[in-house]
Amino acid sequence: VYVQVNKAAEDESTKKLAKEFFRRMEEHDEETLSLWKEFRDFSIEEYVRIYERLGVHFDEYSGESFYQEKAQEVLKMLEDQGLLQKTIKGTGVVDLSENKDLSSFSTVMRSDGTSLYITRDIAAAIDRMTKHSFDTMIYVTDKSQSNHFQHLFQILKLMGYAWAERYVFINLNY
Repeated sequence: VYVQVNKAAEDESTKKLAKEFFRRMEEHDEETLSLWKEFRDFSIEEYVRIYERLGVHFDEYSGESFYQEKAQEVLKMLEDQGLLQKTIKGTGVVDLSENKDLSSFSTVMRSDGTSLYITRDIAAAIDRMTKHSFDTMIYVTDKSQSNHFQHLFQILKLMGYAWAERYVFINLNY
């Protein structure tokens, strides 16, 4: 479904509808959140069914969409720490370059103030550490996510989270 939706999102009207839906989610629109919850619950039911066949059980299902509200808190934290910079177009970025010349940066906020995957992943990382105090956090995805996780870990370190050193990314080469 993700691949099909992204292919459909190449159409400007679909892209606009998706951005509007997401903006309404972040603004806590009841109808939008209710619909999101219905899709999320259905997805989790399917995950459970599939994982049961593999003999796998999870105590918690909390993907990045679960953290859309906490993502706004992350943006505030980044701003308070002086890490959030606004571009001319109004997007929010975090400078990751050694010389602080924006030669390497991560975009964490759209121009309309809504969060991105990375922003919600930052919120998820902070929440998971707070809840579980793990020794090591391991992310396993395909290799196309390498840059995303490098940025995630760098931002967490810039925010002062020493435990970000205990995050590991494993890329699957398939």
